[in-house]
Amino acid sequence: MTCAERCLTNTVIFCAKAAGNAILPMHVYKQKLMKDELVDGAHPGKIAVCNESGWMTADSYSKCMDHFIKSVKPSKEKPVLLILDKHTSYSKNLQVITAASNSCVIMLSLPPHTTIKLQPLDVSFFKKQCNVEIRYV
Repeated sequence: MTCAERCLTNTVIFCAKAAGNAILPMHVYKQKLMKDELVDGAHPGKIAVCNESGWMTADSYSKCMDHFIKSVKPSKEKPVLLILDKHTSYSKNLQVITAASNSCVIMLSLPPHTTIKLQPLDVSFFKKQCNVEIRYV
């Protein structure tokens, strides 16, 4: 999501379970250094990172996967399927793939830019959640 009127790029990563509940989103801010005010008043456990582009990078995606694993708590008895679009920041990130595999997370990558058709949450839940999140940016 982008906030054009403020000339900022803020990427928000949402994850929701098929049961309907979601984990706290992760924000990627376009800044060189993390500032405390970016997370002031946020939910405890909110993850926020900064980089020069404001977009998902290999490093920010690694932090996102760690956040996902801690939040969802997959196990051998209850593995988790994580459906992603096939963006290069994560589809080719060996560190993330290894962390997911070691933690019983099965990553299924869909073709790039097709999630709007193949994942109904992109149209329903995420659009509404995006509007809620942008008010806090």
